[in-house]
Amino acid sequence: MSIPKEPRMLMINLMYLVLTAMLALNITREVLNAFNTINNSIVKSNSTVTAKNDELYRIFDAEEAKPEEAARVKPWNDKAKKIKALSQEMFAYLESLKDTVINRAGGLKLDENSGQMLPNRMEDIDVATQYFVEQKHGDELKAKLNEFIDKALVDIEEPEIKKSMRENIPIDLNDFKPSDDNPSGGWVFGTFHNIPVVATTTLLSKFQSDIKNAESGIVEYFYKHINDSIIKIDEYIAVAVANTGYALPGEEITATITLAAYSKSVNPSISSNVGAVKVENGVGTVKFKASGVGKKSITGSISMPFKGVNRSFPYSLDYYVGSTGGSMQLDKMNVFYIGVANPITISASGYDINDVNIVIPEATKIEKRGAGQYDVWVDKQNPKDGIEWKIMGKNKAGGSDVVQSGRVRVKYLPDPVAKLNKETGGNMSADVIRVQRGPYAQLDSDFDAKFSITQFRMLVINSEGFATPVNVKGSLFNDDAKALLNRARAGDIILIQDIKAVGPDKKPRNLNSLNFTLN
Repeated sequence: MSIPKEPRMLMINLMYLVLTAMLALNITREVLNAFNTINNSIVKSNSTVTAKNDELYRIFDAEEAKPEEAARVKPWNDKAKKIKALSQEMFAYLESLKDTVINRAGGLKLDENSGQMLPNRMEDIDVATQYFVEQKHGDELKAKLNEFIDKALVDIEEPEIKKSMRENIPIDLNDFKPSDDNPSGGWVFGTFHNIPVVATTTLLSKFQSDIKNAESGIVEYFYKHINDSIIKIDEYIAVAVANTGYALPGEEITATITLAAYSKSVNPSISSNVGAVKVENGVGTVKFKASGVGKKSITGSISMPFKGVNRSFPYSLDYYVGSTGGSMQLDKMNVFYIGVANPITISASGYDINDVNIVIPEATKIEKRGAGQYDVWVDKQNPKDGIEWKIMGKNKAGGSDVVQSGRVRVKYLPDPVAKLNKETGGNMSADVIRVQRGPYAQLDSDFDAKFSITQFRMLVINSEGFATPVNVKGSLFNDDAKALLNRARAGDIILIQDIKAVGPDKKPRNLNSLNFTLN
């Protein structure tokens, strides 16, 4: 195009170029900021995974330091250290690439709106093209990623497990289908050509995340082999069990007393008929509320692998429940929750249960379900002092007695968990994610509490590093979101964030984000 000589036309052309540049900048600014948000999230996630891996390495070293365990642990610890060194080297290499890209884009500058340090020219599409495509550093990166994957899996002996681990590393280094923009279909050209600086650094952070997660999975595989065939006895506890949990004066009680040995590093699976058993450091604890009156039994089993075979050991414990005065039992939780029916059961010794009722002045509604059984609704939070309750019994004179009284705390329902197809993240088939109607909120609770998602934001990050955001009102994917999912391909990242929900207690909730990689 020739440059016009007439001053007026020259001025018009210059204004057009400036306007076009400003328009392009306005269109992409939100997307560029979204990339920076995603990059910060990935960097934070990498720190979490690194801390988890470091703790596992610490456990490896502590186990090897024990003279009696060194011969068994050292071969696996040596393999773990090889993975650690490979991961650190690859992570540092990727970090150096990010530094190079940022430096070539003018370094970092303070963004006055966010208060963050951002690349000076984060929209620049020439830096990645020149460095990775024209100067061939992209070929070096591809070779190093392939080399890392091969070396990381070399000590995985089982072919099927090695194949599965390779498939679960979300680094796709295959060439693209040839197109007008990429005639050769080359991976380097398709990945880095005309990619903005901020998208390039985000993609490199994503590779770092893939490296850290691959390291984590392989090291956990090595650690699992340490305890496959042996249980280390490293702790003892005195156990005393009486043949009865209730006795009258003069009755004989027999107690069994023994010293039990167990391993703090192996948590068995323990079941019980009275509730979930929490197992920590090899010891199980179960908490439950006594109900009814008379002899009761706790039964269950303890299961754990022993020399490659899973063995189960049944147990039984008897106890007695007595009654003095009256009691109010919260059938599901130890607090009242706002907006839902809180079931309770009351009892009063010396009274006909049909002549007993519950009084809770601050309850919004109380419904009787049966003899001594009620549903209670509340609408105001009081987690500290609680609200007063009284069990009233009809006496022989026709009046009412306060049989028992107390206070119970009132709280909001806990936050539900946002999910998509029963998952909160990980790998998901593109065909599966496209048939989903949208994310949903699930509360892990005994209460039938329905939570509705009111809005969310969805980002699709394609294999070239571009992210497209869509804001959705309600819980269902709208037409724009469905269109993005239909265009998504294997290797793309689906990020659902800023999820908001409301439940029966009417309290707005900010839920967890969802992160899926299509396969």
